[in-house]
Parts: sequence; C-alpha cells; structure tokens
Amino acid sequence: KLGPPTGVPVYNCIALVSPRGPDGLVHVRAANVSDLKTSGSSEREALQHLVGAFKIIVSQAVAAGREVPLLAERHPRREDETERFIAVHL
Repeated sequence: KLGPPTGVPVYNCIALVSPRGPDGLVHVRAANVSDLKTSGSSEREALQHLVGAFKIIVSQAVAAGREVPLLAERHPRREDETERFIAVHL
C-alpha cells in the first residue's frame, strides 16, 4: 500500500544550451539563476552539471531559510540557444 502523498519541493531549472563550441564543449547557462554556467562534452553532461549546481544553490537557500535565488526576469535566450525546462526535486 502507498502512504499518503507527501510534498516534495520541485523547482524549474530553465537551461539555455549553446551549440558545441570551437573548444569541443557544449555550454549551458541557467536562464533563471544569475551566473550559473556549465559545460560538458555533450549536452547531457553539461545539463547534468547544471542541474547538480542548481540543486545545490536551491537546497542551501531552503536549508538556511532564505528565499530561493530564482530571477524574477530570466535571462533572454540567444538565437543560437535551445531552451530546456528541467524539473528539479529536492
């Protein structure tokens, strides 16, 4: 039997993925968190790094009782970027 539903905090990480650069890496930045950028050898790897960092930032704010530092107005998407929405559970 399943127990009663519990509230699991979920936050949206909005990722802006750039095409592979001349350095051979895929660069990703968060549209809704200031100064959060990562990269990886693939889009998947870059997004894994971004989500991990996003989760740390949000978890630390929640644990300290601070407001979660999500931007009211997100960074705009550049023409060459692809937008990804990722639900992050704490």
